[in-house]
Amino acid sequence: MKNGILIIGLVLVFLNTLIGFVFNKYSQFNIGFVDVSIIISTSLIYLVSRSELVDGFKIGLTTFYSFTGFIRIICAAVAASTFSNNTTVIIFISVIAIEIISTVVAAFMNKA
Repeated sequence: MKNGILIIGLVLVFLNTLIGFVFNKYSQFNIGFVDVSIIISTSLIYLVSRSELVDGFKIGLTTFYSFTGFIRIICAAVAASTFSNNTTVIIFISVIAIEIISTVVAAFMNKA
């Protein structure tokens, strides 16, 4: 199953890139931004599945990362093509910060 996570992530990155080449209105910036988001989500889910967390934390974090990954993908897909004065980039970074905090809290609570 753990290798399946990586394969699904690679297929999604390939599919996003392919869709980006087909649609002219889907800019290169957005293609790369969505690809980065997919890679981050895939990495987080893979790392949680490989960790020594209790199964409840694994299930909860996997669901949480899937949901927040979807939010990040939407932000990345509709983002303007610049980083300056871009609220979607701020939301994207905030979601990543929340994911990192939740991972640290789960790891801390797992040891307690």
